[in-house]
Amino acid sequence: MKMHASVPAIFPTPFQSVARALRSQYDLHFAFDATQSLELARTVRFALAILDQRLGPTTGIELLDQLRAIQQDLPAIILTGHPSYRDVHIGMVKGVTDYLTKGDPQWPADLRDRVASVLANHNPLAALIRKGESEVLEFKSSARWDVNLQRVNKDVEFAVVKTIAGFLNSYKGGDLLIGVGDDGEPVGLQHDYESLGRHKDRDGFQSFLVKLLNDAFGKDVSAFLHVDFHVLGGNDVCRVSAPPAAHAVYVDDDTFFLRIGNTTHRLKGREANEYCRVRWPA
Repeated sequence: MKMHASVPAIFPTPFQSVARALRSQYDLHFAFDATQSLELARTVRFALAILDQRLGPTTGIELLDQLRAIQQDLPAIILTGHPSYRDVHIGMVKGVTDYLTKGDPQWPADLRDRVASVLANHNPLAALIRKGESEVLEFKSSARWDVNLQRVNKDVEFAVVKTIAGFLNSYKGGDLLIGVGDDGEPVGLQHDYESLGRHKDRDGFQSFLVKLLNDAFGKDVSAFLHVDFHVLGGNDVCRVSAPPAAHAVYVDDDTFFLRIGNTTHRLKGREANEYCRVRWPA
């Protein structure tokens, strides 16, 4: 499976050189200005951003700030034809992963090596897990298999639905990591895989998860959820990203959940109505 890399560029030469250097190994998504880059970041989960420092009115470093507001801890390589101490200093403060000067004829080959090095040493998901559970992050060891009862448990499935509903109804949204224990250790999805029907793998698990969320929220809501898979310590981890919803989301049409701190709560009656009135004013 190829890793996704975002490559915002503005000039034809970097565009073509980056494509030649990387397209055989990586799934590249090119954008030609900051607006296109941000649109991509809202729909595709990237492993790396390669940014031209001179993007017209927006610099690569400024764009990185905006991208990280959508995808936290996104690593980035900055391409520049005119390196300056000031840019490098600001980049270090902002957490730019690496710089590459386009003046060297060998820079496309250097880029290939730098990308491989960054991806080998930087795992955004591992960095996210280290932050621990919060108002925007929840860990669950499984989505259907109950380790204690050693069987599929509908209550485990409902806990997944409840958490995602809470994120959708919050102001910030959030990420659910399935296959990660409460202590932050990746435990994998093998129990869930084995509990499935014919397809005991990622595809089968994703089909199960999509159906679970469609049934709970409706396709009009679940279409905005993003599901992807990662490998940590040899274990599969499924990440479900839930953006803030444009309207109140109910489970089974009548139950309202909200993420408050690092837990998900059910709001009833007046509480739910008042929150919805403030959160989504008419």
